[in-house]
Amino acid sequence: MAAMPNVPCSKRRDAAVARCSNHLARSSSTTDAAAGGTITTHAALGLGAAKRSLDRALAPYDGLWSRVLPMTLLFGVMSFCNCILDATKDTLVVTAFGGAEQIPWLTVWAVLPLSIVVLAVYSVASQRMFGRGLFYVSLAPFVAFFAVFTFVLYPNHASLHPHALITQLTATLPPGLTGLLAIIDNWTYTLFYAFAELWGDVVLSLLFWAYANDTTTLEDAALVYPLFGIGANIAQYVGGVLLCFVRTAVPVTATRSADAAWDIQLRILMSCVLVGSAVLCGIYEFTRKRNKADEMERVKSESRELEEKSSKPAVSLGESLGMLVRSPQIQCLTVMALAQGITANVFQVAWKGQMRDIFPLPADYSAFMGVVSTWQAVVTCICMLGAPYIFRKWGWAKTTALTPWVILWAGGAWMAASAWLPGVTSSMMGVPMLSILCMAGAAVYVFEKATKFSVFKPAEEMVYIGLDENAKTRGKASVDILGGQLGKSGGSVLIQGLLLCSTTGHLAGALPVLFTVHTIVAGMWIAAVSALAFHHGDLLDALTSVDDDDKDTADLVCDLQQPA
Repeated sequence: MAAMPNVPCSKRRDAAVARCSNHLARSSSTTDAAAGGTITTHAALGLGAAKRSLDRALAPYDGLWSRVLPMTLLFGVMSFCNCILDATKDTLVVTAFGGAEQIPWLTVWAVLPLSIVVLAVYSVASQRMFGRGLFYVSLAPFVAFFAVFTFVLYPNHASLHPHALITQLTATLPPGLTGLLAIIDNWTYTLFYAFAELWGDVVLSLLFWAYANDTTTLEDAALVYPLFGIGANIAQYVGGVLLCFVRTAVPVTATRSADAAWDIQLRILMSCVLVGSAVLCGIYEFTRKRNKADEMERVKSESRELEEKSSKPAVSLGESLGMLVRSPQIQCLTVMALAQGITANVFQVAWKGQMRDIFPLPADYSAFMGVVSTWQAVVTCICMLGAPYIFRKWGWAKTTALTPWVILWAGGAWMAASAWLPGVTSSMMGVPMLSILCMAGAAVYVFEKATKFSVFKPAEEMVYIGLDENAKTRGKASVDILGGQLGKSGGSVLIQGLLLCSTTGHLAGALPVLFTVHTIVAGMWIAAVSALAFHHGDLLDALTSVDDDDKDTADLVCDLQQPA
């Protein structure tokens, strides 16, 4: 038996401890590796499941992104310009005129006549040109006017407005006519308000959606139409941020008055609109040339249609509208547009009157509108992300009725509160009641706009896809331009009558009447949606609620066509 080496006990003990430590370290490493492998495996499985869910969600959009993204960008630039114009026109009118009571006069005596002129021009132009030519003929007058206003009319508005004459007339005429005198006095602002108001009707509602209807199939509309608005709301968010930033970048200082600061701010904002107009023209050209084969086929089709139309006697505007009146679909869409215009006008005049009392300076008013536009963009974008699911879950009819129901309950509750709460208490928890109502009105405004642009507008546009060419062009122009403005004018005439009967020229005492009208008209809007659903809502429900494999789109489009 070999003898043990003569090693001290302390060294043997240290060696044993070292061997035990190495063994424990190797065991721990193995355990940690196994645990890490398990965690990695679970993470991989989770990521795989998420990826499969995302793939399933995006599967219906395969092959559509090349068309969806450019159209989304086009709609976004148009909406960016509309955001700036909408805030600027309200700022000019409400702060310069001294209140929101002038808006009804503007709607009836400026916007409505201009909308009739635009509709007549568009109706004549649509018989002589198509596509690209019609797009630029409709867009050019707006861009030209905004350029003239920014660089010629507004810098010289003090010398162009007949203040002395209007001051003399104001002293002799009833207080209810103050709004009419104000729009005559500030006639350059009046023209700007009319053109800016019609930008949304002509460029956003008519030109974009007419172009989208020409380039989108009926089976794709329920998928892509809600998504077009995502780019629009991102752009509107940017517009709202820009409105707030410009106020901060050009502040009122010891050497710069509030009016001087607003002059600079307005020129910056309108320059952005003019640049945006040039950009949207570039995007439009890009989308038209994206698919050359489709473009060539479209040009050939347009040429054939133009030859056919030139061989026929020209149809007057009255005859065209007469043919459209006999269409049950156009009838329902017109009632919906009228109701939408009346409810929007009644609500916004009352709300903007409160805003004027809280934000009397143009820069402050514009900045607050920027905040409202920012929140509107965020909420609308969230609603648009869920819109395809809502269409599939609820179907076309219930989804279309969502917006008038929101207007009926939310808008009606706000108008009722505005009519009666100020007479009960002047504040709540230390906050002035006027401020509470103004902020609540902003929330109602945001949610009404969100439901309108996320679900109602796409649902409305789906109806046009299956209609004939006359309904798609002149019918759509009549509904979008004239129908909406007639609705706003109807509300404006009512408000003018109430103002004329008022001894103060203010709307505060007329709010109970406006609440009643708002409620009745919102109910008519819901009834018109139900009537349209009765005519062919089941067909649109089939497109928006069933799987793609079960759709027979060709038959559905034929069923949507107008009778001969």
